[in-house]
Amino acid sequence: MVEERRTVADASPARSATIGVVTLEVMPRRYRVLTAAVVAAGLTALHTPSASAGTGHEPLTAAGLVAALQSEGVAAPNPIDTTAQECPAVDCSQAIVTDTMRVKSFLTVPQAKWYAVRRGLPRFANMVIEFAPPLTSAQRDDYLQAIGRLLP
Repeated sequence: MVEERRTVADASPARSATIGVVTLEVMPRRYRVLTAAVVAAGLTALHTPSASAGTGHEPLTAAGLVAALQSEGVAAPNPIDTTAQECPAVDCSQAIVTDTMRVKSFLTVPQAKWYAVRRGLPRFANMVIEFAPPLTSAQRDDYLQAIGRLLP
């Protein structure tokens, strides 16, 4: 079913393959190699995780962010892991609640983005932050700046 035709238009012969009633032009070898290299590089870039912490291998976690904030001297008192209660309903990987904020981490950045956009919440990488109602706008801004310094 596949046949090869040669055309004599330029000095370079073009090949085409006919499959059924569809004719496909076949790229010269040098372009096929270049295309394969570009596709391989693109697939490698897609496989690289976009949110990582520390060594670059483990995903960012809500507990890790709260601990980092506390080590920087930012108030995040009384952290409680509420993963079992909150994550099944929203598909997060971890949830931590403190007296000042609620932090949820997701396995992927798109999951976090979807959750944050639908609720109008701030997002950093794969983390979504929700502040306690008593915090003023200035206090929230201070927290967001501190988180921005810690996360990519």
